Amino acid sequence: MFACLSDCRCGDGCSDDVVASGDANEAIIKHITTEERRFREKERKQHQELQRRTEEAQSLRRQEEEAKRQSQDLAEKVRQLKGALKEEQALFEQVRRERELLERTVEAKDEEGRKMLEERERMLRRTAVMTFLKEHGFSSVTSSKKVMLKTTYPLHVAAEAGNAKMVDMLIKEGAQPDQTNSQGKTAAQVAQAAQVKKGAMDDAHEEVLSVLQGLRRARVGGA
Repeated sequence: MFACLSDCRCGDGCSDDVVASGDANEAIIKHITTEERRFREKERKQHQELQRRTEEAQSLRRQEEEAKRQSQDLAEKVRQLKGALKEEQALFEQVRRERELLERTVEAKDEEGRKMLEERERMLRRTAVMTFLKEHGFSSVTSSKKVMLKTTYPLHVAAEAGNAKMVDMLIKEGAQPDQTNSQGKTAAQVAQAAQVKKGAMDDAHEEVLSVLQGLRRARVGGA
């Protein structure tokens, strides 16, 4: 009964207080919920930002590793190229040395062959000259002999006979083209006189004169 009276005494005022208290609690809960939501959203954004930065850092790390790998690959390629270049230079040097050796060998063989050929030609020439001297009664290419009180030389005899090859061989063996006989004539003058006697169609004496004139031009040019 007293409880009822007590309740009756409070009336509408107590009801308002209860309602006000409930609204306050609801507002607090709503505020807490809002703050909690805001905090979670902020935390989510921070997490996303952290994740983004982490991914960027990982991407940069991968780029650095890739750049480092490429740099190492480039350094390795440079090293290989240097090695290949050294090998190529060594091969080129070897080829150059072998070529020079081959050229020297060929030159030596050519020189040896040339000397052998020259020696053979010299021997054949001397044999032919000695035979000619013996046939015409001369003791050497520069010696003279008398024929019917006239003095003559091997070169004059060959020139008068129109033997151009023997004229050339005698000169190579030491005969003097400017040597004159007892009549004061050179071998060329003797050949000219013989050519006049035989006529303009005398090719043999023309060849003799060509040999002697060629020798004269060579001497003038050498001087």
